[in-house]
Amino acid sequence: MNAFYLNYGLVKEDLIATKATHVVIIHLVKILTYGAFGVLSPQIIAIGLVIGLVAIPANFLGKYILNQINPQQFRSIVLATMAISGVWMLWGQRDLLVFW
Repeated sequence: MNAFYLNYGLVKEDLIATKATHVVIIHLVKILTYGAFGVLSPQIIAIGLVIGLVAIPANFLGKYILNQINPQQFRSIVLATMAISGVWMLWGQRDLLVFW
């Protein structure tokens, strides 16, 4: 979705806020679904809460770093991350690609 967000004109905080909103909605639906099917145990809920608490300082660090870079640097970082992720996914599937 990053390419669509960037082409739409979203940068930095706007792009991250849009992605975060989508992720929150998706995860709420997942939590409700898993809860309805009885998959969530107290241990899994506790682990999720711990992960959420640990993410709080990371968010503050991310906000600090985001304030230090300009929109063009942000765009370059996002595009580079997309390219690296794509190559990494293809590399992980190299056995399947050889098969074809």
